[in-house]
Amino acid sequence: MTLTFMMVTELVAIQNDPNPYPHPIGILTVLDSSMWLFLMVVGLGWWAVTEYESNSLLKADNSNKSKIITIQSLQFNRFNQIATTAYRYGIEVEAKSQEKYHG
Repeated sequence: MTLTFMMVTELVAIQNDPNPYPHPIGILTVLDSSMWLFLMVVGLGWWAVTEYESNSLLKADNSNKSKIITIQSLQFNRFNQIATTAYRYGIEVEAKSQEKYHG
């Protein structure tokens, strides 16, 4: 890999200019094709790593949220079962007490 700096010059001579040499217009960095390929591979690798990391973080977050939702729904279901059983037991006790009272 070589990195070459070259001076870009204006090749058009300006009339009535006492200086016969070309006029510099800036420094341009020229990279050979293997350097461009290397930079593209590094950029692609960086992009893939960041996408994978954000994707794996999202998957972990979704997994954690799914666990929480599952636990909460099971707890809610269990609470409903207990409440239903208690309500039925209360009705049963009340019916038996009324039988004793009226019977």
